[in-house]
Amino acid sequence: MLMFIGGACIDNDSPNARAGWAVCLGPQLVIKSQLEPPSVGSNDDDVQTNNRAELRSATVALGLRVWKGEGFTSVVIASDSEYVVKGYCERLATWKESNWKTACGTDVLNKDLWEVLDDRVHRVANQGAQVLFWLIPREWNEADKYAKQAAVRFPHSRPGLSSLTSQRGQTEDRYEARTSSSQILLVAC
Repeated sequence: MLMFIGGACIDNDSPNARAGWAVCLGPQLVIKSQLEPPSVGSNDDDVQTNNRAELRSATVALGLRVWKGEGFTSVVIASDSEYVVKGYCERLATWKESNWKTACGTDVLNKDLWEVLDDRVHRVANQGAQVLFWLIPREWNEADKYAKQAAVRFPHSRPGLSSLTSQRGQTEDRYEARTSSSQILLVAC
């Protein structure tokens, strides 16, 4: 199964930031929503950012199906976000081993969402499907424009972190062809 994911943010890193995420499962099924607002008294990691929206889209994508028995042996998450693809495939194991510290000794940002994503990847693997991350050029990413729409369109009030994986967004009818000569990366983690 191929799933395109995307995240976008208006006024990134500001108190007025509004982020949106989207998942494209096929030509006629797009799920999108605005990222939930930070909780009261939250730390800086909970500010709405493009990176949080990208991570949210990946966790939602992996939570949309019951993988066991559906016949899928692999799930490909296609994203233009190096933060998500390289973060999961190249940095996550090191962060976990170093008690969620970066190479510079600072706390890893968005730890809560990285933990949820890691849990989802393991759940899918336990159900018999390997999760692959595919770093693609932005112009190939079907979900990017829908994430931007979600950041603008939806009201600020959204359900909390745990309920978003079951929430379904709007369905769109359009599917655009993608062509590019840019190099692409498919990574098995």
